[in-house]
Amino acid sequence: DGRGLLEEAVGRDTRPEGSGSLGRGIVSQCDTADRCGHLELRASVIAGNRNTGVFIGGPDASVNGSVIKDTLPRFSDGLWGTGISHQCHPQAGVCGRLEVSGSVLEGNTTAGLYLAGGEVEVFRTVIRDTRSSPDDGGDGQGILAQCEPTVGRCTSLGVSETLVSGNRRHGLSLNGGDTRLASTIVRDTTPDGSLEPHGTGISGTCSALTGDCGTLELDRCVVERSRESGIRLSGLTTHVRRSVIRDTLPSATGDFGAGIAVTCDEILSTCAPFVAF
Repeated sequence: DGRGLLEEAVGRDTRPEGSGSLGRGIVSQCDTADRCGHLELRASVIAGNRNTGVFIGGPDASVNGSVIKDTLPRFSDGLWGTGISHQCHPQAGVCGRLEVSGSVLEGNTTAGLYLAGGEVEVFRTVIRDTRSSPDDGGDGQGILAQCEPTVGRCTSLGVSETLVSGNRRHGLSLNGGDTRLASTIVRDTTPDGSLEPHGTGISGTCSALTGDCGTLELDRCVVERSRESGIRLSGLTTHVRRSVIRDTLPSATGDFGAGIAVTCDEILSTCAPFVAF
């Protein structure tokens, strides 16, 4: 039935091919809309690969009790280095569902978890110490969730009982789509010198490609020791319940340090309500 199970596996140090653009640890993607399959990764270690540790292009997938770490950028241009990448398959028009539970994503580059369309649930997982690109100092985001314009779908993301810690640019970067955070800690988002003044715990913007602004819901969460802003939002409808945003630090120049910063989206001329209770 197209199901692939990897259990107690080790996939590490994959070398790139001649062009230097790949080197992925695990790849699971659709052939056509009716040939997508399902990936299950359990109790495994995926480490030291290039470009992407685990790449999922369309199929449903689950990652349980696994470690995905130290993914390096690709040789060809020094970009990416993502721990898990979950995307729609543009040609097949399929956006699968991903579940990540009881896992650790650490020491990856650009993004620990990169999402472009589909439904994603993250539960009891640690996403930490995502590094910025050594070439251009870009990104360094724990979770990056955005829309896939080729199929007109945005990521629907749920995160619960999870720790997002020690990432560089953003703990979570949300660009369109709906996000729900519950009983989750986002802390110590701290840029390196090349990324000043970034270091935002949760950043949310509208998608300029699809026009989708989406929503953000926080319930029983802690956002602490960010730099620049604890939560920074433009155009999202936001509800914050029973949560703590504290100890936001200024940038190296002494600017910013806001707990919550809310503005309208200037590109789409969109404003949305922010409610905290």
